Amino acid sequence: MRLRLQTAKRIKAMSSKHKSARARKKEAKRNDQETDPEARLSTTMVPRIKKNRLADPPKATSKFKKRQIHRTWLPTHLWHAKRAHMTRPSEPLWRMAIPLSPTEKSYRPSHRASGARGAVAWDMSYMATISCEGLEPALVAMLKAVGFGRDDLWASKGKRWRKGVRSASGWAYERDNNKRAITPMTVIWEYQHDKSSVDSPQNPMVDTIASEMEHVANRNASSPSPPNKFKPAKRKVLLRVHPSAFHQLWTELFKVAKMQCPPIVLEDLRFEIASLEVTGPASTEALYAVLQPTVASDEPMPSSARTWTRLPGLTNPASLPLGAILSFKTSDPRLTHPRKPIAIKTDQNSNDELTDLMMDWPPDDGAVQADIFSQKARITASRSLPSQKTVSRRKGLTLPGETPEPKETDPHVPVMLLAFRPNPGASGAQGTWTVLLPWKCLDPIWRCLMYYPLSSGGTVRFGGLDETRQIALERNEPWFPGDFPGTEAGKAWERSEAEKRYNIWKRKPPSRRVNFDALKLDNKGKGEHGNGWGCDWSFLLGFDVDKSNPDSNVAEISGSTNVASSEHGPSTNSGTFDSKDTTQDTNEKHTHSSATSATSVAQLSPERAKIFLHSSFNTIPTLLTNRAHLATIRITLLTRGTPFPCARIYRLPFRSSSGTSALCSKWLALDSHSNPCTKTPKIKTNWRGDTANHSAYPNEYAEIDAINYQPPNMVPEAIAELEKKKGELRAKREKFQKQKLEKRAKAGGRGEEDIEGMTAEERETLMEELMRLSADKDQDGSVPDCPGVEDLIGFCHGGGYNLRVGRGLV
Repeated sequence: MRLRLQTAKRIKAMSSKHKSARARKKEAKRNDQETDPEARLSTTMVPRIKKNRLADPPKATSKFKKRQIHRTWLPTHLWHAKRAHMTRPSEPLWRMAIPLSPTEKSYRPSHRASGARGAVAWDMSYMATISCEGLEPALVAMLKAVGFGRDDLWASKGKRWRKGVRSASGWAYERDNNKRAITPMTVIWEYQHDKSSVDSPQNPMVDTIASEMEHVANRNASSPSPPNKFKPAKRKVLLRVHPSAFHQLWTELFKVAKMQCPPIVLEDLRFEIASLEVTGPASTEALYAVLQPTVASDEPMPSSARTWTRLPGLTNPASLPLGAILSFKTSDPRLTHPRKPIAIKTDQNSNDELTDLMMDWPPDDGAVQADIFSQKARITASRSLPSQKTVSRRKGLTLPGETPEPKETDPHVPVMLLAFRPNPGASGAQGTWTVLLPWKCLDPIWRCLMYYPLSSGGTVRFGGLDETRQIALERNEPWFPGDFPGTEAGKAWERSEAEKRYNIWKRKPPSRRVNFDALKLDNKGKGEHGNGWGCDWSFLLGFDVDKSNPDSNVAEISGSTNVASSEHGPSTNSGTFDSKDTTQDTNEKHTHSSATSATSVAQLSPERAKIFLHSSFNTIPTLLTNRAHLATIRITLLTRGTPFPCARIYRLPFRSSSGTSALCSKWLALDSHSNPCTKTPKIKTNWRGDTANHSAYPNEYAEIDAINYQPPNMVPEAIAELEKKKGELRAKREKFQKQKLEKRAKAGGRGEEDIEGMTAEERETLMEELMRLSADKDQDGSVPDCPGVEDLIGFCHGGGYNLRVGRGLV
């Protein structure tokens, strides 16, 4: 049987090869008869849709083929490689070469461009896209099976989303009894023209199929399908997910899709649909400059395109309706490059028109079907894209300052713009534009976007993975997968980060690295709580970890373990610590227990975490009490400083004993908000770290010091006048000293250092003040003892200095 399958595969490959050769010959014969090179067309066959199969990465050119053996380049890789720090060739991230951060300093510039003036853009083509095609009731049942969406999305509130004029974001969960969180995702429905289709959850067919999905285990495959009164056409749904959780979600969707009748067809569009994100006050202006709507000569301009032409003055995409979508076709921006800054109207009439436009939002009523859903439209736009040499030739034939005339052969690139709002907790934060377009069409649009001169000055900045985490921190938004260690993707990310920190720690000599076994955190003993280079969730949750045997494997946890590494290929996210990497040093007896976690640990989504934290124990669902759950929170620091990753989070110790009560009081005394006595002025230090003791003289002393210097060759009259002025200032100084002594005499005849004349109450008050000042002086250098291991409640997975609020955040 195996020989027959191999023979069939070889015959199929040979047939496909011969068909491609015949198509190329036919295409070359037709193009030879065409004298105008611009009128030559490509008649290559459109490849078949790979249904329910993972897509292969695009084939690299022979010049760069060796560099893409274990990783895939983004469409803008050649542009980023010279301007950004990239992932190492031997350590790709999610099987792709992803830019980490610009080579120039970008922390503060990115903060300004994303919130104050300018814009920041990211190439987000590594985000995975999944297309699901089938009957609308089956698609609804599939989304409900993976736990997507709140109840209001399936009610009348989500009617526009199901119609295809809005996008919605939510979490996907496993379908089995565990119901563990997988990943956040964005769902976009294809626009539906037929009014008789199923667009309401009260439709009996939707309820019937949804109820069947809940009892699918007991359903007989041969049973007849429920009778339906309608025959709706097939629809498509686009799912946007993070690449770290793509394979896990694909497996869940594949199982659910096969249970539908008729089955849902899944299509992997990771290398067909690219995307970019732009945020900042000038994001709309920059995108409008490079995305000019275009239509055929005999077609009217759609409502989305007309709306887009009226939005250049928009300074915050968060002002648009929630989940707004704009779909249209754009022309090649290279034909009009370089663009001049757009003249934006800022008068009152223009602002009123923009406000009315956002309130009415015409695309809700006049939307058309987006071509980004069509494989034929995507391939046609990619193949009709002219080369840079052809564009330069056309621009060279025009007069200076003019653009080439449009032709019928010019590409019409389908694009879809999604407007996203930030976290409701970040008031006044900027929204984000997400642009979906064909994979090969992103590079020319990206290059034109980067060199567009903004009307506010400068150009659009680009960001990497570090800037993505920075902006998420400033907007109080968790970043997936790093801030969700309870998911499989979050565990893989933590394993990778723990391995990097461990390798850095191991390369240092013993005298230069932290001795975690010798750390004295409290009075109960020495040693770090868990391993020092990772977030040891196994230690926190009380799983048995073998630390007595230094030659044991990196993690020995009783019971089964979750190691989600088969889906990440050769990247570091899939790697675990090898047993041969353990050493005989006492510090290295801390095994990497954070590399694995028990199967009973799950992640709470932000919506469920809010319900959990604001509910009593009796009202918590039983599903949440059967196993441990992790919740992502945001911590704002009261004092200066920024925590490092893997920092421990403790609760205040209980007041059950005298020792813990005293320790709790010491920690509460550091809170300047609740204890006004601890408010002291900022202690200034010099470059050596020593306290800078400054003394200020009265104005009389300063005037005397200013006239003590006598220039050479002064005339006698000037010297006499100077001596007279000195005498006046000395008399003024003596008067000031006399008044000061009189005030001391009225106060009781005591000087600054006379303590013998004080009463017992005055002495006690003075001693308390001196002790408080002494404690405040040592506050930056010493803190109370660390709470015990029983008070450990979490770990810091990331953090930084938030320039938006001017303090550190976790």
